[in-house]
Amino acid sequence: MREHYLAWKEQDGVAMAARASMEIGVVPVYTALEGLTDGSLLRVLPEYTLQKMNTYALHPSRRYIDARIRTWI
Repeated sequence: MREHYLAWKEQDGVAMAARASMEIGVVPVYTALEGLTDGSLLRVLPEYTLQKMNTYALHPSRRYIDARIRTWI
């Protein structure tokens, strides 16, 4: 028997597939918030949390970065 699976590069795609009852997916809260609020998404493992990850931004020089990006970084 052949197994089928979906692979997504973006979390919005995972949330859309979950809304369409195609899969169970792991998405960040900011991606799932609307669906959780309107009932189109359901949290199935509330006691389970993922490991926290750090986010890094690499850039060659602060001189060429927009002020808004510089503030964010």
